[in-house]
Amino acid sequence: MIKLETIEFPGLDYISNNIDMYAKMFLENAVIAFRNAHCDRNTQEKVMQIFGDRLDWWPNSSVPELKSVSNYEETHELHMNLENKNNKDALMLGWHLEHVQLKEDIYVGANWCMNLFRCDPDAGKTYFVDMLALYDSLSNDYKEFLEGVDVLLTSYWGAHQKEKNFPPAVYRLVQKHWILDRNVLRVFLGSINDVKLYKIYGKDPSEDDLKKFNEVMKYIYDEVTKNTDIRFVHYWQEGDMVISDMFRMAHAVTGGFKEGERKLDGIFGKLRIANE
Repeated sequence: MIKLETIEFPGLDYISNNIDMYAKMFLENAVIAFRNAHCDRNTQEKVMQIFGDRLDWWPNSSVPELKSVSNYEETHELHMNLENKNNKDALMLGWHLEHVQLKEDIYVGANWCMNLFRCDPDAGKTYFVDMLALYDSLSNDYKEFLEGVDVLLTSYWGAHQKEKNFPPAVYRLVQKHWILDRNVLRVFLGSINDVKLYKIYGKDPSEDDLKKFNEVMKYIYDEVTKNTDIRFVHYWQEGDMVISDMFRMAHAVTGGFKEGERKLDGIFGKLRIANE
């Protein structure tokens, strides 16, 4: 497991004046972890706008009035149970990429400010796996196969899913990063049984295609959930700010904390706002 290196938060003006450096860092590493940021919501929003101007996401300086659409608070209390509250290595929030099925309102960035952290230093960790690097590590045979795959997602994680009665979604499993123009695995990680092979290079899959799809998907799931050699981990402290590429970074959160001990303020960066 690879521990993420942290850097001291340099202040809003320094980030603004050196955004090309930080954008390069973001695109190379996919995660930037600032220590001792202690940012209020206003400063956090301005940081996201500065990055948005450079990385082509919303929020940015031209549409700051829409900020409330992507602002949220997270305590993970809805995911707590007796086991994960008392086990620092149990997952409190399972592995996922953000809303892989969306064709609008696409999640590409996140800014997380940990403004309450009264846990042990090794509790409430965030794990990451780079799905761009994982794609690059695949065999050429697997890559060629996956580039033609459209999947049917019969169920997916998302707020208010039941209330909105979302239909099954079809989407391309391998997609281009919006800036790097490199292939990224956009895999739903909630349950392997909810992902079906829909088309392969525009055609209905054969029995051999279905068999190969199941083989490849099991390999990907096992790599994400079991291979700690490709896993990055951030050990939080109160006041941290983490900025992450949500298009390519699968992530999960470990337990070991209880109600009222951990809260982050989040802002998502999106490529397009639906219905705007």
